[in-house]
Amino acid sequence: MSAVEPSPSPSSSDLGEDSYLSSKSLPELLTMMPEKLGFEVHNADPKRVSIYTLRLLYFFAAEKGKYYDDIFPWTSDYIGGEFPQFIDDVWSSSYCFFDDDDENSQGYSHKGRICAREIPPGEPVYNCYDCGVDPTCCMCAHCFNEREHSDHNVSRHISQGNAICDCGDASSWKKTLDCLANKGDQSSDSSELPQELKKSITNTIESALDFFLDVQSTNVQVLRSTSDNRTDQELVTADEEVDDLTFLDGPKYGIETDCLCSWYLIAWNDEFHDWNTAVKTISLARHGFDEDSGQMSVNLASIIDSKGYTSILQASKVEDLIGAFSQFRNTGMTATVLSAKAAVRLEAADAAIKFISKIVHCTNSKVAEFSMKILSELLLKEYPSFFYIDKSKLSVDDENSLLCSDGIPLIDRGKVDIPPLNTVSDLLLEGSRSFPPVTPTKVGTKKDFSRLQLLFFLERRFPKCTRKILKALVVPVITSTAEFRTQFGLQITEILPTLEHINQYYDREWHLSLLESFRLQIYHDPCIGTVLLEKGTFKNILESALGCFVKYGAISHGYLIYGIYGSGYYSWERRRNNTAESQIYRSAATIISFLKAASLKILEPDYFGYIILLVSIFDNSYEIVRKVGEHVEREDLKYKRFFTLAVVAYDIAKFIGKLVSTIKGKNELVENAIRFVSIYLNARYKHIFVTKVSSDPVSLLHPLQSLLAQLCMNYSFFNISLLAPTSGDQTNISSGSKDTLSALSHASSISLVESNVLCSQIKTGFWVRNGNSVISQYEISHTFYDECGSLYLEQLAIIGKVIEMEDILKAWEFSDCILSTSPIPFNETIYEDRASAMLLEMITKLYHLFTYRLSFDSSMTRDRLSYLQTRAELAYTLCHQEKGYSDLKEQFEGVPFFDEVFEEIAQFIPPRSLRDYGHYALKNNLYSKLDPFDFLNKYVSSDDVQDSILEKLADIKNKKKEDIVLKPVLYDLNSSDLKKMEPLADTFKSNLFAKFLYKVLRFSIDSDQDDHLMATLHLLHAILEDDSLRYLDGEQHISSFVDIPICNILLGIVERKSSSAIIAKKAASILDIILLKDDAVLQSLVDCFGEEHIKNFRKSKHGKGLETRNERAHRLAHKRQRRILERIRGQQKKFMSRNKDFFKDADLETSFTGKDKEQDKHTEENNARVCILCRKPENDSEIFGIPTLISKSSVFWNFPNIFKPGSYPPSFIPGADMSVDWNVHSEKGLSYFDHGERTDSNVIPLFPRPRVDGSSKFDPQKDRHKRDETLNTTEPPIKQPFCFSKDVITGCPHGMHLSCFLDMLKKKGYKVTRFLCPLCQKYCNSFIPSLNDPRTKLDPMGKPVVLDAMDMDNEVGNENSSMIGEKVLDQKLRDLLKDYDEKKTHIKEELASLDKQNELLRDVRAEFVECVDPEISSALLIGSTLQMYEIANRYKETEKRVSNLTRSGTTFTSVPKCHIEDISPTLLSDISLLVLRSLIQYRALMHFVSDAEMNDHEFQTSEKEMAHHRYLGFLDSVLVRFFSGKESFDTIIRSVLARFITRITLCAMSKLSEDVSTNLFSSFCYEIKTKTHKEDECFDIFCNGLSARLGIDTPKSVKNSLYSIVCTWFARYKSQIALLAECFNFSSTEHLIGNVDELFESTNLNNTIEHSSMIAEINSLLSLSKQNYVILDYPAPVLLQPMAPKISDYLDGSFGNISSRLVSDTKYVICMLCGQAVTRMGEHTPKCQFGPGTHCLFFSPYHNRLDLFLKPQSFLARHDLPGEVVGHLSSPYLNKYGEAAGGLLGGGEAGTLHLDRFWYLNQCWLNQSLIASEFASLADSQFGGLRLNVPFTLDDDAQEFFTLNLQNAPNVENDLALMNAALRLRAFPFPERDTRGDIEEDDDENDGDQNMTDDDEFEDDDNPLW
Repeated sequence: MSAVEPSPSPSSSDLGEDSYLSSKSLPELLTMMPEKLGFEVHNADPKRVSIYTLRLLYFFAAEKGKYYDDIFPWTSDYIGGEFPQFIDDVWSSSYCFFDDDDENSQGYSHKGRICAREIPPGEPVYNCYDCGVDPTCCMCAHCFNEREHSDHNVSRHISQGNAICDCGDASSWKKTLDCLANKGDQSSDSSELPQELKKSITNTIESALDFFLDVQSTNVQVLRSTSDNRTDQELVTADEEVDDLTFLDGPKYGIETDCLCSWYLIAWNDEFHDWNTAVKTISLARHGFDEDSGQMSVNLASIIDSKGYTSILQASKVEDLIGAFSQFRNTGMTATVLSAKAAVRLEAADAAIKFISKIVHCTNSKVAEFSMKILSELLLKEYPSFFYIDKSKLSVDDENSLLCSDGIPLIDRGKVDIPPLNTVSDLLLEGSRSFPPVTPTKVGTKKDFSRLQLLFFLERRFPKCTRKILKALVVPVITSTAEFRTQFGLQITEILPTLEHINQYYDREWHLSLLESFRLQIYHDPCIGTVLLEKGTFKNILESALGCFVKYGAISHGYLIYGIYGSGYYSWERRRNNTAESQIYRSAATIISFLKAASLKILEPDYFGYIILLVSIFDNSYEIVRKVGEHVEREDLKYKRFFTLAVVAYDIAKFIGKLVSTIKGKNELVENAIRFVSIYLNARYKHIFVTKVSSDPVSLLHPLQSLLAQLCMNYSFFNISLLAPTSGDQTNISSGSKDTLSALSHASSISLVESNVLCSQIKTGFWVRNGNSVISQYEISHTFYDECGSLYLEQLAIIGKVIEMEDILKAWEFSDCILSTSPIPFNETIYEDRASAMLLEMITKLYHLFTYRLSFDSSMTRDRLSYLQTRAELAYTLCHQEKGYSDLKEQFEGVPFFDEVFEEIAQFIPPRSLRDYGHYALKNNLYSKLDPFDFLNKYVSSDDVQDSILEKLADIKNKKKEDIVLKPVLYDLNSSDLKKMEPLADTFKSNLFAKFLYKVLRFSIDSDQDDHLMATLHLLHAILEDDSLRYLDGEQHISSFVDIPICNILLGIVERKSSSAIIAKKAASILDIILLKDDAVLQSLVDCFGEEHIKNFRKSKHGKGLETRNERAHRLAHKRQRRILERIRGQQKKFMSRNKDFFKDADLETSFTGKDKEQDKHTEENNARVCILCRKPENDSEIFGIPTLISKSSVFWNFPNIFKPGSYPPSFIPGADMSVDWNVHSEKGLSYFDHGERTDSNVIPLFPRPRVDGSSKFDPQKDRHKRDETLNTTEPPIKQPFCFSKDVITGCPHGMHLSCFLDMLKKKGYKVTRFLCPLCQKYCNSFIPSLNDPRTKLDPMGKPVVLDAMDMDNEVGNENSSMIGEKVLDQKLRDLLKDYDEKKTHIKEELASLDKQNELLRDVRAEFVECVDPEISSALLIGSTLQMYEIANRYKETEKRVSNLTRSGTTFTSVPKCHIEDISPTLLSDISLLVLRSLIQYRALMHFVSDAEMNDHEFQTSEKEMAHHRYLGFLDSVLVRFFSGKESFDTIIRSVLARFITRITLCAMSKLSEDVSTNLFSSFCYEIKTKTHKEDECFDIFCNGLSARLGIDTPKSVKNSLYSIVCTWFARYKSQIALLAECFNFSSTEHLIGNVDELFESTNLNNTIEHSSMIAEINSLLSLSKQNYVILDYPAPVLLQPMAPKISDYLDGSFGNISSRLVSDTKYVICMLCGQAVTRMGEHTPKCQFGPGTHCLFFSPYHNRLDLFLKPQSFLARHDLPGEVVGHLSSPYLNKYGEAAGGLLGGGEAGTLHLDRFWYLNQCWLNQSLIASEFASLADSQFGGLRLNVPFTLDDDAQEFFTLNLQNAPNVENDLALMNAALRLRAFPFPERDTRGDIEEDDDENDGDQNMTDDDEFEDDDNPLW
């Protein structure tokens, strides 16, 4: 509905009495439309006519307004307000309908029917391979339900306009689809439509459809030819005369009124003219009528482009339009002159079609379904009456486009007289009608035609807008049921030749033709083609397909072939013709491919004759001639049409072969068809002769031979006798007078050989001057044409002696080298230096001729053949290179049996890293079955296959490559089938071929051109192997190879120095085989080389196997005898060993396998490292160091403020309900429980982790400046943190002299805080001295200096720092540092300078405080890094429990607790130890510097204050106290441990006293063994003391809980102490720390450091104010956010903390640290409760991708770098093939969680290797921009390490070499940028002289140049 239209409308007075209008029928009222609208067409109001017509039709459809609520259910509230209720209201301007495409449409639906929607270009098309019956079944965007197919194998592509939705078609899907379009259908299914409404809808649709057809039947002016010779005045007058004949008078419409005072010039759209031409023409036509013609012309052109036509001018006289008409005629645009009556009527007819479209798509599905049914029935019914114009009154471009008085004209298009088979030779005689007429003729009329047929026939007259509507309306509606679809196909094919003729040559808008949609629906239907064949209309399809080539075809020797492009090739006519040719021809092939197995009628002469002509039209077409002299100036692109359409011809041949393969038993039709094709083929080649491929015209196109080959290969009862000449056949012409056993002509057979020669010449560059077009022709023919069929016919020709080896040599142009009386060398032929390459091609083709035998297997089925072909192609692909499944699927798309073959021959190679996904390789047992020169290997070079096979077999057999001999693989045939090929085998063993092989081998020895040598040897090997298959050893069948001394040449190849070891071994093996077959070979060798030479050769490596048959039998007998003796000797040894006492005096045979003792002694080697810059070793006079990276880690989780009751967040309670079956992937997701809930104390949650809210970790106002303040331990942050982010240190082992390092920084413009390691390109922000470690053990034990904790805290002195220096620094260096001689102070100066530049190291701090002492920085870095590694190791506990349960198939909601003894020890990697010990050395060095130049008191004061900081971790506290005091590690550890245990116990006791049932701690506590009485007593005393200080009672049950809690925390601290001991190289840890009970015992004793520490901690805690709080370490495994078992679980928001609003947002991501769903990573990162604030890890379900968000300025000393960086990582969600799943975006292959990858991701995040790897390229030349590498792409030496078997995997940095390989990264693709010249110079200087070890090796291409 719309507002009142601005255009004038008829008044009520003009309409007359209501009774007058009420008496009129709907057809009469439609005819009156021009009169009622005043005979006016308004360009300013183009929808005026349409609106009134729609109003009228809806009024009648609703039974004169009675049923508006059924037709418009969504506007039922407004009935009576906008809709006309009476006939007068129809013409009133106050009642209007929207003329909108979306009117009545509140959402697309096709409920109860097939969608059949033609998917327009640009829209997505979805194919679900799991649900579809075949890969062609597709859905449109309206129907595709993303949720239903989220885990299915779905592909999506963009429509090219050739796809139709199959949703709703039960035959296309394996199950009923949950259609998304139908889910939105809100109509009720409870009630049926009233019968009265059904009748009114039926009548209205019928009237609208008939009105449209009748109006268009009279619309004939538009058919006028643009080349009409009459004058403009004559043409306009003719239009006027025709207009007088177009009245719709009669009983249906009554008397039509006309207005002769108004005429319109109508311009029509076409695809021949561009926009500018249209605007200019309109402007010239309107000149003088409108001053503002420019803008109006543009507007009118726009209307024409969208609508298809419009009125340009209006005049009262026809003569006034002649001048304007001439302007259109001058430019060739179509224009007609119509009366006002005709013009208004045309628009009303278009509106009638629009109405039908709208009611068919009504939102009331019942109205829509009923309307569709009625429309289908009306279209298929016979049209009772029609209007036509006598063609004698007209002058049109095509008379066949006009209706006749008795119906639709039928034409002869491509019709050919096909005689019976017994007179088939008549068809082949010159002068007979073997090709159709160029000009089609009328052969009859279709009298009883239907509305559908009339609609298709009149289509070219319709305007553009109407054609678009019909294209989307008619075909989907008429194909909504199988019955309608069949009738649709039958009716259109009856008149198909006429329709396609009109569309191909006369349609102005051919791309809008309904025929295209018809072909898509009917030709792709698997059943209709067979029905059409049985009904006889299938011939029209074939006839029309042949006729589409007639007009532009050519005649060659009396036969039709595809024509060359003549003048006007680039015109619009040719473009239209090309489109029609392609569509018609391809569609014919498509419908042939869908014929059912029993459709043998296609082989009858009436049909098969058309098949032959359709195929042969491209046979031997597009001949090319080799260009000599200069290169072609322009590429000849005309080949594209020939070669692309020829693919269809080959496809037709294959489809016919497929039909034949289904025939069981002998069949006369098939045998007659074989004779038919062979005779026709001979006749066509009777006049075709090629002397030389290099100079004569030659073609690559031979689809007719392919048709014959397909018939022969697929007919199970084929015998070569079927090709024998018939008595009446005079067409079998062969060269010379040689007898033949076959009807194959010499010319047709040798043409296939010539095509092989042509391909080889193109491949070797012999046709290079012809340009790239010939290369494309070769590629197309090699990829798409029937090479197998051509090869088969060549084999048959040789077997039938149609062609001989002599003919083959002549075709390859090598006859002068073999057949001539004065033979020439191969390199003096026309090929010259390409002779060896051509010989390689020729030998390869001959090898294929000899070895390919699948076509001769009488038991072979077509499916089996396809399976073997796919198997071979896939095997050779995998043999050459490992590939992912998706890559293989894309490469082999549409290849039959791919999945079955894949499962059989492919084996999965697990991924080597998180970046890597699994690949597939060929199974090991199949390599021995591959042949490098196999005919079925099409896509991998033989050299690559040979190398891959040799390498793999050598690895499997544990041999060298040169010791492996590849044997030819010959398909095993039964004796009878093998007998059929015997003539072929004899040809290859003839004297002529032996002579050829001899000369080819001799050529390889005499010249340096031996590219062909391996292929030649392999062919010879195959001939010998075949001979062994056919005959017994005693029989002689290779005399030609003995008579012609090939064996002598083989020996020469073996002994030739330039022969590779592989070729020499091959030649020697062949020589052995020949000798075994004929003893005379040995005598021949002696005669040629001499007896002494042969004796010496037989002693050599390759001659050991040279033996005669008798010698071999003798050797084998001795070998068997030795085996028997060895078996007896072994039994004797066993017997003697069991009876040693009896044989103790015997001289037993022993073997010496040991080594000299001196060799077993370990010798000290010089382990001095080498500077990667100057290549000089480290020394005692220079500082040597390594690059390091200081970054933030957020793995330090905490329990905040549990001591102060009620002040911690109630949601911060660990534990989760993980009732997920990880084996069946149920959709139940994660949910958190509150503090009031209880858990079973005997189990531990699967993923215990705290819940957090959305609040910020730091208060934005209070904490922003906290980083820049001095030490403050009394003012903690406003909000308690759930985790600390601490600085940790990682690095690489690539050492440098400090002086070299500083020079490098200066040269490249780097800084110490921002640089790249010169070798591994790691990003680093600090440099740590790493000196020669004396490896002195550090004794951690020592007598306490004081026993009071307060006294220890107030100690003055730094003896420990001095002591550490003595342990970790070499004596020479210490002496050098103590020497105050000015000449030797440069080291101290360098250290002081380095200290100032190591800004990030100086800036290391504890959480919420700033550290001013770089020595404290070292202590904090070491402590935090060690704690990080301990925390990172905890995930293994959870991983091990989960992995064990999932592998056992257990379904669980929680897992049993682990015993505390099960905690796995943490080990430091070599790199970690190197970095941490280097940091200790740096701490010691700075101590020496500070003694001389800095204020010790200031630093010591700072350290003392830091030691009291309550937020330090356990190791932080230990190391700060150690470096600032005198006490031993043992004393400090006991003191700090007592403090921490006291703090934990006191806090837990306080909490448990309030709520005994709390589960705050139970989730993290391990199972503890039962305490002894003494242990229980010690803990009781400890607890009683704390209880007394708190003033509370502690019952026994609480004490038991407390003990479990304390033991859990103690175990963590003990693991951290073990790492500390490894880092500081403790001499012993035996007495360093015992168990927790010993600690309690010591704490209970007075005068112990433990007791005083406990008292000090109690006093400190009890003195806290209300503003302070206590934070405890988090003792449980720290993990990333749990991930859903299936990625589709994220769709409904059931997994994780995801709102429904975010689920629908494809941009949302999930924070992997806190679990929140966000849309802006940059905003969330600094606020994340579990993140460091500098970086964060996110998961995107819709893209199945992990995103690492970085704020790069956070990792630089000065925050001067803007911007953010997002690195994309691979996801742990994989499909069933081990590859990345597709994600939710676009649907399909959403994937399931790969647990190993999930655990590995946790590992990499926790130990900071992920962050360290991501920062590897965080830099650029100016440090003003950023570049990011994606991590985890590893070299081959890390393959074994990263197998993702993480249960037993070591730490990521477990091994120095492997971790160094892991840090060798690959560049992430970023936009190219300029690099600085000095960097390039530096790289040039280093080229070639880097002294790299195996661990440091890298490729330049893998490391970007900065």
